[in-house]
Amino acid sequence: MKHVFLLLCFCMSTFFSFAQSDNPQDSTRQISPWTKKASFGLNFSQVTLSNWAGGGQSSISITGLASFNANRETERSTWQNSLDLAYGQARQGGKERPFRKTDDQIILRSNYSRRLFDSKHWKFNANVDFRTQFDKGFKYEEDSLGNEREVFVSRFMAPAYLNTALGITYKVDGFSASLSPLSSKLTFVLDDTLSQQGAYGVEPGKKVRTQIAGISMQINVDYEVMENLQFKTSFLAFSEYKDKFQEIDIFWENQLIFKVNKLFNATVTTNLIYDEDVAVTRDDGTVGPATQFKSAINIGVLYTLP
Repeated sequence: MKHVFLLLCFCMSTFFSFAQSDNPQDSTRQISPWTKKASFGLNFSQVTLSNWAGGGQSSISITGLASFNANRETERSTWQNSLDLAYGQARQGGKERPFRKTDDQIILRSNYSRRLFDSKHWKFNANVDFRTQFDKGFKYEEDSLGNEREVFVSRFMAPAYLNTALGITYKVDGFSASLSPLSSKLTFVLDDTLSQQGAYGVEPGKKVRTQIAGISMQINVDYEVMENLQFKTSFLAFSEYKDKFQEIDIFWENQLIFKVNKLFNATVTTNLIYDEDVAVTRDDGTVGPATQFKSAINIGVLYTLP
């Protein structure tokens, strides 16, 4: 839970830094090429049952979201930076049941692009994508007697992924597609227990897996479907030149945002991951690489700065 406390401290400090940004009405200050934006969300749901003939279980869940953007644009270049944070827990059943993690992510992106040959749409592109999580993660299994047990599978920086890429981007309003023949991927497992297990594709006992020479493709869409309805998608694919070129790692995120008014909104999000080197327990009980999928529907408060 200490990571959750750090998240709250970070969000509050960033909130005040954005709140104290330059006043655009102050004519004595120069216009900055930087544009900043921050948003904070809180989603909460609760179901309470007492002597309910239809059956069911009481439940409570809460999820916090934060998103920060800082972009710099000049006549020939663009530098886009974003940080997306999320953490959620839920409890199903009475007060004796523990809370369990339902959402947990840290995604930091930085993208620099510069015009090629005075073209309006084609650009040289350098990209960094880093992602990990705040808190410990567990999967829940039943033994032969039907008793549930939790198995430790993840924590902060275990795993963490750092993708870097150099290439060419085609960009128009709300859409960009990048092909990067000079790409790399680093996988971190900075936990002794998981490292010894060889989790997330690292060699047993090692804490970093380096895939230094590869090719990647990235597609980003930010499209206003209609008034108060926004669609965003981010697709990243990576393949290493050496040995396993046909094996492609995929990270794909989608978000549909319904704006009820300036304060309330609803979001539908999906996350898809495929990594040939990550073994998971499939739905049929077998173990091996598989498509990982997560979806969530959230309704709550969203406050945006400026």
